[in-house]
Amino acid sequence: MQQSARAQKRRIADRVVRREGKQGTAVPKSGGKRVANVGFPGGGKAQPVTPASRGGGLVQALRGCLGLSQVEMARLMYVSPRTLQRLERGESPLIDGDAARYHELKSLVEELSQLIGAKDLAGWIKLPLADLKDRSVFETLAAGDSGRIWRMIYYLESGTPG
Repeated sequence: MQQSARAQKRRIADRVVRREGKQGTAVPKSGGKRVANVGFPGGGKAQPVTPASRGGGLVQALRGCLGLSQVEMARLMYVSPRTLQRLERGESPLIDGDAARYHELKSLVEELSQLIGAKDLAGWIKLPLADLKDRSVFETLAAGDSGRIWRMIYYLESGTPG
């Protein structure tokens, strides 16, 4: 009985997951380095997993720009503090919703740094603002209202009263 290539790939991946206990990772017999199971594109070669390839250094750098603790950054990224620790160490990949939230926060920080100044941003982000109904930028982002921050940026850049 002929099996489709997709079914064969799925069975191989299931075996790796059952054997190793983690989806998307495998441990080679020699060397003991963790490698990413990147699938079959590019000749099927596995790439070494590093904290940088998983987004760890990126998240930590963004947290440093904002002057936030791990608990505060976890609140902004909608993850637990433990998950944030894993992301920063490169133990967990930055994927799906976490990656989308990271990129949105990064974009906001870049825009605000140009307007406010990178040095002043860490302190300013926690100040209550009248335009945000006496909430800080941090509280507004943690509440999930990034649209309000983007509107504020637009008004500040355009000079239009908001």
